[in-house]
Amino acid sequence: MGIRDVQLLYKIKDILGVGKIDIGQRDQTKMVLYRIRNKSHLRSIVLPIFDKYPMFSNKQYDYLMFKESLFNEVNSSKDLPDYIRPIEPFNSIETILDKPYFKPWLIGFIEAEGCFSIYKPIKDNSKVASFDTSQTNGSILIEAIQKEFSLTPNVYQDKANGLKLKVSSVRAVENVVKYITKPPLKFMRSGSLESHLQCDQENGL
Repeated sequence: MGIRDVQLLYKIKDILGVGKIDIGQRDQTKMVLYRIRNKSHLRSIVLPIFDKYPMFSNKQYDYLMFKESLFNEVNSSKDLPDYIRPIEPFNSIETILDKPYFKPWLIGFIEAEGCFSIYKPIKDNSKVASFDTSQTNGSILIEAIQKEFSLTPNVYQDKANGLKLKVSSVRAVENVVKYITKPPLKFMRSGSLESHLQCDQENGL
């Protein structure tokens, strides 16, 4: 994560009680990395979390392959079995929405992948507010979010080949904001909502 969110990673490390935090550079940006490499800690602490709260995207296939390799004591990349992530969705819209942890998960997803924009169209004096989020190869996931927020616009593919959902009506954006600010749900990263707005004001102008 960006260095400004270092306290969040330290909080996670304090909760789990294991792992190491490193600070470095990536493309001239100061980054912070939280890593757990001890196999005993992975098996006893990390895996139970993902077993209790499975991922909604097809990355769950990757996790299951990782888990199997970890318990099979695979120690070298040459010993890994051939693996290609399946294309078939791991979940359906209904199974995603039925999970009791979907709402807090959604807050975290928006915090990482959501954008709130305020911009002025070139040929119009009025300002436009919008919300959008996207996921690569994640149509089921984005459609589940669309249904959770009761949003009407269709999901479409953006220039980066991601599946994107965008709304620009006042009522739709207001519904999203009310959802993410309703207790006890809240953003955890430093200045999250402000950073979303600042980033997208710059991109939308």
